[in-house]
Amino acid sequence: MKFVMKRNQNIMKGLAFTFIATSLSLTGYAQQSRLKYADKMYANEGYYYASEAYEDVLARKTDSATVAVKLADSYDKLGDINKAAAWYRYLKRNNNLNKEQLLRLALLERQLSNYDESKKLMDTYVQKYGQNDVASSIVSASTSIAELQNKKWFDLKPRLSVNTPASEMGLSYFGKDNVLIASSKRQGKSSMQVHSWTGQYYYSVFKATIDASGNVGKKMKAIKKIDEKFNDGPVSFNEKNNVIYFSRNAEFYTVSGNKKSSILKLYKADYKDGKFKNVKELGINGDDFSCAHPSVSKDGKRLYFASNRSGGMGGMDIYYVNLDSEGNTSGSPVNLGPKVNTSENDMFPYFNSEEGILFFASEGHFGLGGLDVFVSRMDKAGMPKDVENLGSPVNGPYDDFSFVNNATQTNGFFSSNRPGGSGSDDIYAFNQLYVIRNRAVVNGSLTDLITNNKIDNGTIYLADKNGNVVDSVKSSPDGKFNISLAEGINDEFKLIAKKDGYNQELASIPFDESKGEYAQDLKLMPILNYYFVGTIKDKANGEIIKDVKVTITDLDKNQVFETVQTASAGDFKTKELPYGYKDKTSYRFKIEKDGYVAKTVDISSMLDTKEEIVVNDLLNIDLTKIEVGKTDLNEIVDIKPIFFDFNKADIRPDAAIELNKVVAIMKDNPKMVIELRSFTDNRGSKAYNKTLSDKRAKSSAKYIVSQGIGADRIAGKGYGADILVVSDAEIAKAKTEEEKEALHQKNRRTEFIIVKMK
Repeated sequence: MKFVMKRNQNIMKGLAFTFIATSLSLTGYAQQSRLKYADKMYANEGYYYASEAYEDVLARKTDSATVAVKLADSYDKLGDINKAAAWYRYLKRNNNLNKEQLLRLALLERQLSNYDESKKLMDTYVQKYGQNDVASSIVSASTSIAELQNKKWFDLKPRLSVNTPASEMGLSYFGKDNVLIASSKRQGKSSMQVHSWTGQYYYSVFKATIDASGNVGKKMKAIKKIDEKFNDGPVSFNEKNNVIYFSRNAEFYTVSGNKKSSILKLYKADYKDGKFKNVKELGINGDDFSCAHPSVSKDGKRLYFASNRSGGMGGMDIYYVNLDSEGNTSGSPVNLGPKVNTSENDMFPYFNSEEGILFFASEGHFGLGGLDVFVSRMDKAGMPKDVENLGSPVNGPYDDFSFVNNATQTNGFFSSNRPGGSGSDDIYAFNQLYVIRNRAVVNGSLTDLITNNKIDNGTIYLADKNGNVVDSVKSSPDGKFNISLAEGINDEFKLIAKKDGYNQELASIPFDESKGEYAQDLKLMPILNYYFVGTIKDKANGEIIKDVKVTITDLDKNQVFETVQTASAGDFKTKELPYGYKDKTSYRFKIEKDGYVAKTVDISSMLDTKEEIVVNDLLNIDLTKIEVGKTDLNEIVDIKPIFFDFNKADIRPDAAIELNKVVAIMKDNPKMVIELRSFTDNRGSKAYNKTLSDKRAKSSAKYIVSQGIGADRIAGKGYGADILVVSDAEIAKAKTEEEKEALHQKNRRTEFIIVKMK
């Protein structure tokens, strides 16, 4: 069992000792006498014997309601969550759950992985009794159970051989090559007391070896000099001044009347000549509260511990106290406050001095059930900046606690009572896959821009404003990363994300010295192989056209990229473009087929998330079949009306823009001969209209020739109002002058008729 304070200041799980060891026979007692004995064991915190006696009473047909509350509580203290939950459920069915028991049942359901039921019970708790910090953390959690289960910052090693059928917990580093472990295993044939809370032997401190890879040796040797008649451990050793700190239960004392409790106190001892000497009680202890679970900083100046002294948040809270040069406490303990401490139990602190982060176990923060291990990054004053659950596989539905890791955060240990171990509590070793950083930290996730999947093992570089890389981290299996700002970062900084198969991504972040945490997600675009596809069809009937030549020119490089030909299905596909995501590209497509008007079209775009670029979605690439004497270039390209000044035939700048479109088509089709026909409306004299239109037609043809088209390929002719598109009778039917003018405009037109293909 763990050295923990459970539920309230008078209830312990672990170092709670009554010194009432009994082997009384179950036979020979009357039912009332047996119940009286059970109540006595319960009152003296002998929960192991009390639970046996209550079960015996039930077997003798005593009403369950008589013992249900105490039996539920006894199993709860013993850590038998299945039996405890069963009895709390019994109380719930009979409407006998009080406020505290309802909260306990909700927390036990989490330990049994009944997360939905736990949340329902918490909702009921809030409705009946109002919000508290624990209920709020579960009902309003921003993190999901699935996220914690998939966190995987750690990789568990095979089962350690130092574990026994007894309880092993609270491993701590002891120099370079050893660790200290608290264990309740029996030492040979020696006479050892059994405490009535758990029915197990008392804890002693053992030493074992550890190698460079963090593997613990098979044998444990008891440290006799701190092994007294009480339970000892867990411990924390400081190499700087050779002082060991450890928990020990104190003598019984009277609280009120005949009720007795046991408490925990903190002690120190000097390590000299291979032995622990000068055992001394620390000055922060008291006779009406407990102090336990010491963790000393590497410089020997601060001691973190758990206590249920008055003025805390509830249950066990985590405190620190400063130490003098001799390792004695100096000044008053400081509560770490509501970011770490809750109204439930928060304990088993471990301070990683190299990074300035505190690991601890808690029942009150949102987790997977029971005690979960959390980490808090500490500010320069030694107070927590944040709290984060370590997730699976360190945490699970059972009690997970007493976490330690080495200075470089590559491996470490924790304790747990999860199934599959050797005993009630076992020590587990792990490789740490993700280094937890302090200082101002950037938290984020790395995801695939297209699929939104999390990217594992991507590299995130931290760079200064000039792009000089100062640090890097890897993303975890769930895509998460955090990276601490280097000491020299005091201006805008950059995050650069890289991963094989992806394009690099960069984010620039303004520096804010008041911030302890930044949030910056990064999305990586897979390296895509972009290419063009298209289908050429007959513009008139929509039929596919095979054997069309498509010449594609890269306008940025001023060179032909590729020439392809449409297949029998009228489609084409190019090779991969030499560009990547978000690159801006410009291409020209020249499309040619005998018997059709060749055309040139340009496309400019920025490459996005689709590898396949469908040209038909961006351009009109259909071809027009040539019918000599009939096909008008207006059908092929959008040529706006050619305007002239009143009574003039000079080419205006706006007219030149439209005529240049004709020039382009004729250059694409060097065999094409056209007649440029100019028409007027029916207003004015016939002779005037014909003369003016002819001048304008010839002027337009002359301009086209001036742009490099042979004079033998174009002729201009004016037709006046000889061929009307809209008759005078139709125009007369129009109701307004605007409508009539629009119809006249249709008659004032320019046609570009293909009259020959050389």
